[in-house]
Amino acid sequence: MDGDTYSSTNIFIHKLIHLFIQCGDAEEVAGFGERRRNSMEWRHERAAAGSEPCSPPFRNSNLASPTNLSLVSLFASLHACCCPLTHLLNLHSTLSGILISLPIAVRDEEGPGGVGVCVLLLRLMCSRLPQDGRPVLEHLEAYLARRDGVDKALKILRYSTKLLLASPIAPKDPEVYGRLKDFDASVGSSRKAFRLGKFIQDVNVLKKTNFNTRDGFLELVATGGEGFYYFVEQFVWLVKAGLIDKRHSKRLTKISAWAEFIGYFGSVALKSIQVSIYLEQEAKLLQGMRKKAEGGISPVSEIKELQALQGKRLMKTLSIIQDLADSLLALTDIRETKGVLDNPFLLAFAGLLSALISAQKNWKNC
Repeated sequence: MDGDTYSSTNIFIHKLIHLFIQCGDAEEVAGFGERRRNSMEWRHERAAAGSEPCSPPFRNSNLASPTNLSLVSLFASLHACCCPLTHLLNLHSTLSGILISLPIAVRDEEGPGGVGVCVLLLRLMCSRLPQDGRPVLEHLEAYLARRDGVDKALKILRYSTKLLLASPIAPKDPEVYGRLKDFDASVGSSRKAFRLGKFIQDVNVLKKTNFNTRDGFLELVATGGEGFYYFVEQFVWLVKAGLIDKRHSKRLTKISAWAEFIGYFGSVALKSIQVSIYLEQEAKLLQGMRKKAEGGISPVSEIKELQALQGKRLMKTLSIIQDLADSLLALTDIRETKGVLDNPFLLAFAGLLSALISAQKNWKNC
């Protein structure tokens, strides 16, 4: 975020606080504003002393309340979806800022949590993307206009909810717990509806594939399995919507899970080969760069090419991790027995990790 945007955002935040003071609990919100100023003064003192900026010490004992921790998870997911990979890898700085505000803004279950949520959301959304200078909200609009963008946003919401329900901070109130379970089921059905006709893109890919090569065969396994999975998922959705008898649900779910698992098997194998090719290309470039360096020539073009290759290899590696996480979920639907891999927290974490990686890839492409 540039200086002008940051300054304008802070001015707007203070105006928002004063507005809530007039409309709501003046004492509580004024306390939030005072704590926020103290937090900023503490940061400025650290910077003036030459110390590395970091989070001020927490003064609130309710940091680990379920409300605070669930909001941290939500905003971490939002930030990871809306920021480039470099920001995702440095998520700890954003989490520090969120943790500073949450114990203040969402201090109690009955406190003015809406103020803190608005402030945090404004600070995230008023920034600009470093790669093209577009406001985050404009990029988010383009992202959500895509079918995959909405699907991955729903996936993040669903597995964040699953992670919360499987964690030790899950709500103890049966009514709240039940609502979250219903929300999880509803989002799952919504995602299936968004996949209507998605198998057509896999058919188009297969039409252009040469199956006489090793990579072509693996492409057939990967894309064919994925396409068949999306095709069967339409009928699973119709079962959940009530149009097809529910007695077919178990059989259709198992067929789609097998197709998905086979597709991921081919995808992981194909991407692993591509990663090994990138590594060989990087090794050749490094060898050429050493020869140029020994001759006193600066390898500028080779450095740029190496960086591009490393970026491609990183994204391909993340894609393999995503496929492995999703294949774990598919394997759970296939297995009849329960085991270590069927732990709800592990499955929710795998689903959320897959969703964040996929959202990042879609975000960069829109």
